[in-house]
Amino acid sequence: MPKAAAILLTAALVCTAHQSLAQDRARGDHEVAQAPSPGADQPERQGKGRGQGKRQPKQERVGSAVEEQKPGQSAAERADAAFIRGRYGMAERLYRRMLAQHEKGGGEGGPPLGLILTRLGASVAEQGRGAEAEPLLRRALVESEKETSGESPLVAHCLMNLGSALRRQGRLGEAEPLLRRGLEMRERLQPDSPELATALNHMAALKRAQRQFAEAEALLRRGLAIREAKLGPEHPFVALSLNSLAMSLRAQGKAEEAEALTQRALAIQEKRLGPWNPRLATTLNAQGMLKVTARDYAAAEALFRRAAEIRERSLGAQHPETAQALGNLALALSRQQKAEEALAVIRRATAIARARRADDEQRHDEGAESERRSARWLFTRHVGIAHQVFREAPPERRPELTAEAFEMAQWAHAGGVAGALQRMSARFASGSGTLAALVRERQDALARRQSLDRGLVDALSKPLAERDAAEEEGTRVEIAALDQRLATLDQALARDFPAYLELASTRSLKLSRTKQLLAPDEALLIYLIRDDDAFVWAVRRERTLWRRLKGSRESLDRAVKALRARLNPAENREFLPMPLEQAFELYQDLLSPVEGALAGARHLIVVPDGPVQSLPYNVLITGPPPAAGGDPDYRAAAWLVRRHGVSVLPSVASLQALRLTAAAAGKREPFAGFGDPALGGGGAAPVPRGSGPAVTRGFVSKTQILQQLEPLPESARELNELARHLRAPPGRVWTRDEATETKVKSTDLSRFRVLAFATHGLMAGEFLEFTEPSLVLTPPAAGTPDDDGLLTASEVAQLKLDADWVILSACNTAAPDATPGAEGLSGLAKAFFYAGARSLLVSNWYVASDAAVKLTTGAVAALDREPGIGRAEALRRSMLALLDDQRTPRQMTHPMFWAPFVLVGEGGAGR
Repeated sequence: MPKAAAILLTAALVCTAHQSLAQDRARGDHEVAQAPSPGADQPERQGKGRGQGKRQPKQERVGSAVEEQKPGQSAAERADAAFIRGRYGMAERLYRRMLAQHEKGGGEGGPPLGLILTRLGASVAEQGRGAEAEPLLRRALVESEKETSGESPLVAHCLMNLGSALRRQGRLGEAEPLLRRGLEMRERLQPDSPELATALNHMAALKRAQRQFAEAEALLRRGLAIREAKLGPEHPFVALSLNSLAMSLRAQGKAEEAEALTQRALAIQEKRLGPWNPRLATTLNAQGMLKVTARDYAAAEALFRRAAEIRERSLGAQHPETAQALGNLALALSRQQKAEEALAVIRRATAIARARRADDEQRHDEGAESERRSARWLFTRHVGIAHQVFREAPPERRPELTAEAFEMAQWAHAGGVAGALQRMSARFASGSGTLAALVRERQDALARRQSLDRGLVDALSKPLAERDAAEEEGTRVEIAALDQRLATLDQALARDFPAYLELASTRSLKLSRTKQLLAPDEALLIYLIRDDDAFVWAVRRERTLWRRLKGSRESLDRAVKALRARLNPAENREFLPMPLEQAFELYQDLLSPVEGALAGARHLIVVPDGPVQSLPYNVLITGPPPAAGGDPDYRAAAWLVRRHGVSVLPSVASLQALRLTAAAAGKREPFAGFGDPALGGGGAAPVPRGSGPAVTRGFVSKTQILQQLEPLPESARELNELARHLRAPPGRVWTRDEATETKVKSTDLSRFRVLAFATHGLMAGEFLEFTEPSLVLTPPAAGTPDDDGLLTASEVAQLKLDADWVILSACNTAAPDATPGAEGLSGLAKAFFYAGARSLLVSNWYVASDAAVKLTTGAVAALDREPGIGRAEALRRSMLALLDDQRTPRQMTHPMFWAPFVLVGEGGAGR
């Protein structure tokens, strides 16, 4: 075999194995942090483990190139050895020297550029710098494809590494095609090899993340068999396979076999890797969680202590994996009722996570938000332990603990909708002129970069023959230019407008500051839903109640879905009675525990979480429901809307930003509206808004589908009524042939204080052709990229608004986008906040058109009569007017007619 080829294959084997060590450990740590499966008792050493009370000498933890060099070793061999021993800083330095030498033209006879880059990316990632590692791994893939014509073990290796990096960030949809392409290449080029086993491990880690544990188990068993046969039963890579398989078994409740595997893995690692290798910590964490499920908390504590010490010494005190180990230690301590010690430990863990979050505020990559979500479990655990201390604490200490937990709950809430609203609010609160222009330019540049980034990842997952190399290079050049521009904008904002950065931050708001922002008749409710329980804080100006709720994530999800199933006519296909008992039970679960703090609160501001993001709070019942009859009249029920107006916020911090924004708003025209698009449906029978053709055969273009939708002539009356109540001048309502995408995009919408869209709303995936949530406008005879009759969420985000209120009188406008696990309001609502809306009226289900007209016009009319009441109160009065009107048919007293809309954003009086 030629020398260069031998170097390539040998290096690929070593580095691929390194990546398996790195990626499997990372996924394993995340799994360990989740709810454990049943386990078996197994005695373990107690205390802090080896080296208790001693600090590892710096050269032993990190090392130096000189100390590690052995006679005859190449730089690549020294770097590989450092990586295997977990000395990632040293490995990084050596790989960077190799890269610099290669780029100067001195890489002849050494590893290929693609291999150097992927090794370097792995070393950087292992130090907790995933954002810095990803571009290195992407470049590694591109370079390896150039060097080997797109099909080689090195290309497969780079595909697996990049896919795993994305998977670690939670970007599972982007990771899967890369990992699948890499695995298929390994199957063709290296069947039954250790490299194939590594690829199988990578794919299994993805399946675990997707909670497909049986499929992960099958992949891991096959990989384990290959490694044992090719490398021997005591190879460190065999230990890695054993540990990964154990985690998949644990998730399926096969604790006894999982325990045996982790014991075997630990024995191999201690023998072959030494006592301070960070890979031991993965196995120790897995064993510790098995002890937790077996209720052997003392043994779990010892294992977690040792894991934490190993990680702190080998990876550093601020590494995310150190935080993970501390979080697990806090769990074991809390289960032994060592609540005070557990609180001290979890504070250290969440401090690491918060410091990383602060550093990530100006990150431009797509993975920042995913990494923030991955730390959620630490903050939820902090809240649970704080409440454990709270229960036994003297009265004088409880306010401090309540405030601490209140802030941790906000850190757990991190999401894209909150960030969009926060940045929009900060932009407008900062006023017009240079700052506003800089901020909007930054937002647009960031959105463009992320869009290009997603497209580039999608391209890289395809075979080289199916791709356009020139287009990809152009995309990379544009991303690099955007990165440079974003860095310049960030420097300008930090230098000239530091107050903006503070306001735009999505960090938590202190309880004392939150109270100051509330009016005397307002109450803020923030929820935190965990796997096994939930918490709520009810905040008023003068007091705060913090309560633990009995519902779990699963039980609340079931209850909310069951309630909503009776409210959506499109799902029911028939009229079903309202389950009043379920609505009352949900009120008892979610609001009764803090009912004492809600007296006199006309306006409830709700910051929901998890399953309760999609809960229509207005339809909860505050007292025992009346007996149901054959044809019930729902007027007699004690609906929550009779007590409170409700608005929803994606985060507590957005309350401050919105209220500062309201004070900075300038003078604008009162109203503009778009609706009643020219559609070609038969119109023979009324249908709920948003319903499309029941059956289509073969390919149907977007414009063809839109032309089949039912016309909505009453929406023109709705818009004209809104214009009249808001005293808009003539010519501010566009309907029929004027209600086009072209008209929306060409109008200066920033001139209007209130905007309304009265039309069909389409959820992402509602039709095969529609991948984004959208608003229907008049379709052109032939669609173009700029006007196909659909105003999509991504197009909404490009609009420039300055609107106090956007009324989306269409169906399902509160629905999420199409990404797996998307949070509520992540579709059209997020886009309108990004564009510049301070509050939205959005719908939770398919809206009956006649009811929609009455609800929207009724709310605006209520504000017209009493401008200071606020939008939440105006919506409340409009709902009650429809419900209590004796002319309203009995059937329409069902809340599916009068309660589809929810107010999101600012809803307070006088704002």
